[in-house]
Amino acid sequence: MKSVRFFTITIIVICLLAMTLLYILRLYKNSSKEENFSRYIPEIEVRDIYSNETFKLANNKKRKSIVCVYDIDCYWCQQKLILISEHSTSINNCNVYFVSESSEDAVKSFISKNNLKIEGIHVCSLIHEGDLMTIFDIMSYPRIFVYDEDNKLIKDFINTSTISDILQCLSE
Repeated sequence: MKSVRFFTITIIVICLLAMTLLYILRLYKNSSKEENFSRYIPEIEVRDIYSNETFKLANNKKRKSIVCVYDIDCYWCQQKLILISEHSTSINNCNVYFVSESSEDAVKSFISKNNLKIEGIHVCSLIHEGDLMTIFDIMSYPRIFVYDEDNKLIKDFINTSTISDILQCLSE
């Protein structure tokens, strides 16, 4: 009985150490890049799923931009979409993009079901096949990026961010 418990604990510790090592290696790899993917708005082409307008994400018209990268099936992503849409009037002086690889029908259904205010928010899908995690160099959803007028990253928010954190970043 004790040997089974010892074996189980040993396996768990080895797995945790392996995951930590992989995380450290990824951080090292990213820190050694001269140009990290997410330091500037990626030059990807997206399509607004409501207006059918096609544009480059980096074409920000010299305004600050918020890019929320999400998966509609992710609970925390849904909460961020709701949070940002509830404060859309507070962030109407910048470009706001919700970017996803999720099914457009699923996204529209979620927005409709939750009565999200999306006026002034571009709800986008990728035009070409791609992997948002690779494009934005992230490991999980949701991720919120705030970019300045020159498309340079100001702040990268992970799931734990609040709307006041985002608003404060925009006001700086």
